[in-house]
Amino acid sequence: MEWLRRIAIVVWFAFGISVISLGISAEIALAKDVRTSWKAAKFLDDLGLAADIPPETQTPEFKALTELASWLAYPAEYGAIPDELTVIDSRELYWRPVQDKRTLYLIRYTYKDYDENKRIETNVGIAGLTPDGEVDSPMTFCHWIEELNELSPEEIYAVYCAGSGTMQLENWQNPQVGLAVLREDNPGFAGQT
Repeated sequence: MEWLRRIAIVVWFAFGISVISLGISAEIALAKDVRTSWKAAKFLDDLGLAADIPPETQTPEFKALTELASWLAYPAEYGAIPDELTVIDSRELYWRPVQDKRTLYLIRYTYKDYDENKRIETNVGIAGLTPDGEVDSPMTFCHWIEELNELSPEEIYAVYCAGSGTMQLENWQNPQVGLAVLREDNPGFAGQT
């Protein structure tokens, strides 16, 4: 009967390795989705498998999308990962709230079946990267202002600049307030000559 016990051990060991391998493969697949990448990549890193994190997840745009998805999932925000995220604009700007240049991304996000009335919630958030290409978490934010969907990208940057926690200018929701700041700091911004 010892031989039967040994076979059982080998089978269970092989099964365990297969399950672990499937789990790692699933995490790698989840890391490729901007909506779940932040959790999957952290899990792989915690397992000492950072080398298995797909390289396409390290692009600046992917990092920005992932950062906003993560931020929106916080319970104090929407408490759920959005169904869709799309970069609608990106540019490098001098950003007075941090007194430095940042690569900024405006990201449209959508929640389908947002509430009990199956309403669709769509808005625009912002995510920023430091000059060395790392995620700048304090730059990731969304204002729950429905009118953002109707503004030009320049006007959306303006609202986020003027409404930043470090600035919070009077009438910050009015794009003209932030446009004045951005034009002063970024010659040629928004058609300025």
